Amino acid sequence: MLHSPSVTSRDETVAHLHDLLRRETGGQKKQAGPVRQSATPDLSGVPVHADLRSSFPAGLRLGSVYTLSGSTTVAMGLLAEPTRAGSWCAAVGLPHFGVESAAAWGADLSKLVLVPHPSSQDWVSVVAALTEIADLILTSRPPHVTPGEVERLHARLRIRRTTMVVAGAWPRAAAHIEAVTTGWDGLGQGYGALVRQQLQITVTERHRQRTADLDWPVRA
Repeated sequence: MLHSPSVTSRDETVAHLHDLLRRETGGQKKQAGPVRQSATPDLSGVPVHADLRSSFPAGLRLGSVYTLSGSTTVAMGLLAEPTRAGSWCAAVGLPHFGVESAAAWGADLSKLVLVPHPSSQDWVSVVAALTEIADLILTSRPPHVTPGEVERLHARLRIRRTTMVVAGAWPRAAAHIEAVTTGWDGLGQGYGALVRQQLQITVTERHRQRTADLDWPVRA
């Protein structure tokens, strides 16, 4: 798991990030083509954990943007399969990112880049730099992003075939993921411990919806 260094200017932030990625990847950039797949059914996009395949039967679409609302448990789960398949992933602007939760899903943390506190003016540059090596980027939307920056970033994602999942609203997203906690198992009347989270996941894409229920064990 890589952490970006704390620096003050945009040029320093991006330069340090490029240097960090170059050292960790041996200077190799991601090839513009399909990500490596694990031994799963045929997928045309970024592979997903077996428990999420009913929500994403073809994986996550390459080069697309998804928006996410509700439980972040699903966001952690989306990292699991691509990192296990050997792909790099990143989390940007998520200071409370659940490393333990991602590990519980089976994510390979050695293939994860964390940039928890990019400044607002650095955000686009950091995400653009990460498309050089990452197949999937989880992020929260910065306070300010211009229509021109959105357009350039969409083009960059398409060219590099990098998928981005944004916690919150984002213009022209390909699909929206809503993950609602519907219950918990394990608590009695003032005693016990949480052992299982019940989720309902709804994916809305091109005015069509897929809804699936998921029971996910809580790791202590």
